[in-house]
Amino acid sequence: MQATAVDVYVFSGTGNTLLAARELVRALREEGVEAELRRLETSRPESVRRDRALGLAFPVAVQSTYPLVWKFVEGLPPGEGREVFMLDTLARFSGGAVGPLKRVLSRKGYACVGAREFVMPSNFGHIGASGKNRERIEKTLPRVAAYARDLVSGKTRWPRLPLFSDLVRLFSRGDRCWKWLGGLLAVDRDRCTRCGLCIRLCPVGALESGEDGYPRRGGACQSCMRCVSFCPASAVTFRGKVPARYRAVSAGELLGG
Repeated sequence: MQATAVDVYVFSGTGNTLLAARELVRALREEGVEAELRRLETSRPESVRRDRALGLAFPVAVQSTYPLVWKFVEGLPPGEGREVFMLDTLARFSGGAVGPLKRVLSRKGYACVGAREFVMPSNFGHIGASGKNRERIEKTLPRVAAYARDLVSGKTRWPRLPLFSDLVRLFSRGDRCWKWLGGLLAVDRDRCTRCGLCIRLCPVGALESGEDGYPRRGGACQSCMRCVSFCPASAVTFRGKVPARYRAVSAGELLGG
């Protein structure tokens, strides 16, 4: 990577990607790069600065990533040769993220200089970042820092497996799977305290406050698991059950506090 300044746009569901993006920015700064972290879900793609390299950080979902991330990428202005790199976090494997993203960005005229995936705890793991989850995070963050150093020294690459990755991306592209996943989430009114935290955390406005103060559907849920993981009363259920929740950061950190 030749750029000396970069903006890293991050979307994080329950905090894994935010931790990785923070470490990436820290390590880039240590290497003398002017790096800033920006929230992807509250940024307009057309407003990205053209005098800085572009970084993208996001979680893997349905072996690709969330529609809100794709919407941001597809809304980016022409690259005009500007450098771009990415990282994603995942529990097991992806297939439909790295290659398809490179295709979109290359067609827009970006120079794709690096892509790397990092294993982090599952969103369906145990509450908090303790025990095995903490061990996995502690093993991963040094690898993120190494990725930053490799970017600066030009030792990174952005691979692409056209047929396989495009087929995986095609599976996750339709609305049907996201509607099905979103339909598995519900609010248990007997538990809900009407604090409104789930509404504030939702990155796509899929929840809104009803006339009685209880959260209700206001849009298309993308199953990022924020509402499940951060509800202080465990009132958001998955398939009618309260799942074992996982969160790697505080709600305030996701909200930019």
